[in-house]
Amino acid sequence: MEGLIRDVGEEKAMRLLKQVMENNMLLLNLQRQILKYIGITDGRGLEKKEAAEKRMEEKRRKEREKMTNGEEWKK
Repeated sequence: MEGLIRDVGEEKAMRLLKQVMENNMLLLNLQRQILKYIGITDGRGLEKKEAAEKRMEEKRRKEREKMTNGEEWKK
């Protein structure tokens, strides 16, 4: 992190890290959609689909917490 800031400057490093976080959120949302689609097409029970969606929501919640608490920036 320090090397990145030193090489590109703090402002650009923060923009890059913000973009990484946004990309991670997009990936998590796409994973959720894939899980939902798989649940619809392979005949899994509703309970399994709901459990998978809860796990994905928990991942998204943790990712949002990292973004808002600034934990990711400290690493």
